[in-house]
Amino acid sequence: MAAPARVAEVRAEELLTELLRAQGWDVRRPPAGEMLRQHEYKDYPILADILRGISKSGRKISRSGC
Repeated sequence: MAAPARVAEVRAEELLTELLRAQGWDVRRPPAGEMLRQHEYKDYPILADILRGISKSGRKISRSGC
């Protein structure tokens, strides 16, 4: 049996997918659709650069805003 946290994560992902679909998003993976799941952004260098160093707990931002 899967760990409870993993089950909750999967359920949350399914719920978010349904909410996006209800708003008209094409939830297939690009180029056919508009949605990347979990770590799929790493296949897109521009997104990987933007998201590098950002975590679930938040990015450490300096006072200068950078």
